[in-house]
Amino acid sequence: MNRLAIPVVLAVALLGTSAASAKEPPQTTVCGSSVIGSSGLLRPRRVCLLLNDGNDPSEIRYLLADSGEPFELRSRPRPAPFYTVTFRYREDRRWNWSFLYVPSRGLIRQTTSVGMVTGTRDVYWRTVPTNVTSAFGTLSKRLRPFPAPRTWR
Repeated sequence: MNRLAIPVVLAVALLGTSAASAKEPPQTTVCGSSVIGSSGLLRPRRVCLLLNDGNDPSEIRYLLADSGEPFELRSRPRPAPFYTVTFRYREDRRWNWSFLYVPSRGLIRQTTSVGMVTGTRDVYWRTVPTNVTSAFGTLSKRLRPFPAPRTWR
């Protein structure tokens, strides 16, 4: 019985470690722009915020990542100012994902890693979850959106 118990305990311990590391929150980065004066001229400059908050589900990082609400797919909008949000997992890069948030259009462009949904990189436009709008209510005090691109890539 003891010989059987040791492998079972080791397996449970290893699975528990894997599950714990898989639950580690991703590194969350939100980018926009800031206007910097240079010789009387204003030019946009890329500014990113690394969100290293704790594990409180009401914090900004969790608001950005977990909407749980239904959404509608939309077609690509006309270019407009936007922010970027990126989630990076240290343990398994396959779970990395990002989105562009276009506040004036009420849309996000979701991008998932290769193989996450269909086996290829998934990119689609969708309506904005309420959580994202709430999070950017706070973030917009610290960041401005990037200027509108000529076209969306």
